Amino acid sequence: MIDLISIIIPVYNVQNYIRKCLDSVLDQTYKNLEIILVDDGSPDQCGAICDEYAKEDLRVKVIHKTNGGVSSARNVGLDIATGDYVGFVDPDDYIEADMYQILLTEIKDGDFDIVECNYIRHYDDGTNVVKKNENTIYDSYQDIWYAALTDYLFCGVPTKLFKRNILKDVYFNTDYRIAEDMLFFLEVAKKCSKLKFVDKVLYHYLQRGDSAVHIPFNKGSLDVLDVLETIENSCDNKKLKMAFYSYYLPKLISVSQNISFTQTFTERYLEIRRKILKNKSIIWKFKPFEINGRVRVIRKIDKLYVLFLWFSPGFVNWAYRKYRYMKARLKGIGLDNEHI
Repeated sequence: MIDLISIIIPVYNVQNYIRKCLDSVLDQTYKNLEIILVDDGSPDQCGAICDEYAKEDLRVKVIHKTNGGVSSARNVGLDIATGDYVGFVDPDDYIEADMYQILLTEIKDGDFDIVECNYIRHYDDGTNVVKKNENTIYDSYQDIWYAALTDYLFCGVPTKLFKRNILKDVYFNTDYRIAEDMLFFLEVAKKCSKLKFVDKVLYHYLQRGDSAVHIPFNKGSLDVLDVLETIENSCDNKKLKMAFYSYYLPKLISVSQNISFTQTFTERYLEIRRKILKNKSIIWKFKPFEINGRVRVIRKIDKLYVLFLWFSPGFVNWAYRKYRYMKARLKGIGLDNEHI
């Protein structure tokens, strides 16, 4: 019996990119695919393009739904997927022709629950950045979590192939606009006995300036903190806690600074300030350390920011805004409260 791979693609407002994405999926050297396109109420021509591809290739299934966000669209795909294995592709990206042939061979040969490949990011200015990690096997969810929290494993789902059975009863959280991949992946990792990182660049990320992860700071940017707080309670040993704090605390400080700069989201700012001060002793004692070949650090200026935040939050917010404006002026950048 030939294994079936279900590939779930959430589609929204990407009419200029979707054809390249779909062509790269349809042209896979591994042919036994179920390609699920979930049109998430896209206002452009994406729905019509999806229907066009479904008429040309019987492997393509199209679901049209009202807009609910990428997590909602992926969940719809999970509900109807019938494959032995499941992969995800974002509609503005594309993949190498042998991606799923390679990942399927790896996952079956080693009886892995998840396999993951390397990727390349393509930026609007023409630069390309390759994300490469060596062939590595993880055989416990604690090791997977540790690697994920230290950015050794990429938490996005599109670079992975999953056994269908470990996705049972796990869904994307529709409350979050950003970092929903991370929460989903770490939940799946709890059910994973073996994961392999494959040292091959097979996935191409298009880094659009208008995508959700590149929009200016707004309420959506706070989703990352909510996701991380959900994760914190599951870090059940000292090693995982240290990895968590090395990722979480600098981000907490950065978000606090950005909120104070825009002078918005007052209630959330006060909440984040309380969380920073709750962890002030960890922040002040935090020393740079190497973790999976990467150095984690909390800058001295950020530690000073926390000190003033404790004694005089009004002064530190005023000073930080002045610092940002002066820095922008020195660089010749026009800066206002809406653009950070």
